[in-house]
Amino acid sequence: MKNILILDDDPVILEIIKDELAKSGKYNILLASNGVEGLGVLESNSIDILITDLLMPEFDGIQLISYMKENQINIPVLVITSVDDTDVIDQIKNLGIADILKKPIDFNELEQKISFAIKNHGTFEKKINLLSLCKLFITEKRSSEISIIKGKHKGSLCIKTGQIIYADFDTVSGKKAVEELFTLSDVKIELNGKCNKTDSNINESDWKFIFDKFLTSGVKGTIDLDISKINNAVEKLKNDLGEGLIATEMWNTDDLQIVAGFNSDPKARTIFSGIAEYLNNSLKQCSFPELDDYYILNLKKNRLILVLLLENYQWGLLVNRKDGIMGFLISILIPELKKVFKSARSLI
Repeated sequence: MKNILILDDDPVILEIIKDELAKSGKYNILLASNGVEGLGVLESNSIDILITDLLMPEFDGIQLISYMKENQINIPVLVITSVDDTDVIDQIKNLGIADILKKPIDFNELEQKISFAIKNHGTFEKKINLLSLCKLFITEKRSSEISIIKGKHKGSLCIKTGQIIYADFDTVSGKKAVEELFTLSDVKIELNGKCNKTDSNINESDWKFIFDKFLTSGVKGTIDLDISKINNAVEKLKNDLGEGLIATEMWNTDDLQIVAGFNSDPKARTIFSGIAEYLNNSLKQCSFPELDDYYILNLKKNRLILVLLLENYQWGLLVNRKDGIMGFLISILIPELKKVFKSARSLI
């Protein structure tokens, strides 16, 4: 019986995958909710294959894969992701994994990929590619500090919210260091957690040069939105609505990654992205026009949900329903938030 370790920070997803795979009776299934737990399971059990999400709080799937490569923990890895962008998928594959399975999970396909990955494991032993790793972090607007070792030479990159702010390599630093690091091959990569640097040796013009030269291919939607304007709008919502605002968040519908928010809920992002798609499919079947730029749900417990559909983003608000709120939402708030998005979108 093969031992499978499943790693995801969503307990519901963990149980669903476990229950589906258990039906075959071919697997002994172990679960972990983050990279630290997963590492403990790997070190204390004989695991035949790891199935993991990538982006989780704290020690995540990317860090775990990197640790496994560095420490010769030689088992195949399947990545489960909601990312639909083929360029980003290619970046994930360059982490040296066996295969990728996109959400929602097709469990017949998952079992096929498990069998193939275990049988053909020896073909997946490539090192993590630094440029692809950085593209992935920048696409996902992640923060990370990366150490790079090439023989006796050492360097580092610090990425904060999807932008390289600091770099050094031997005696050079800043833009020059990034250029040298991105031309290296067969390097050892260590992920040291989030970037905590407060200083920077890469200014905005340096960053634009680096982005245009190395990162334009395969990186979409990374510097095309002024996040500060969205954050300011969230603060204004909190002030204007007071206790009437229960939660709000904007997210990218391509990968469900949050841009800004207050009392955010990752499950809500998944559900409401699905609602918009389901409603449009249903309307199409009835020969009705598709959704325009927002929809409103009237909930029990005196609450309302407003979701704005903004190109490849959605902006959701959960508010307390009270007298006059509908008029305020439709006549004032929706136009104001659309204006904020348009202003933030025109950054580049």
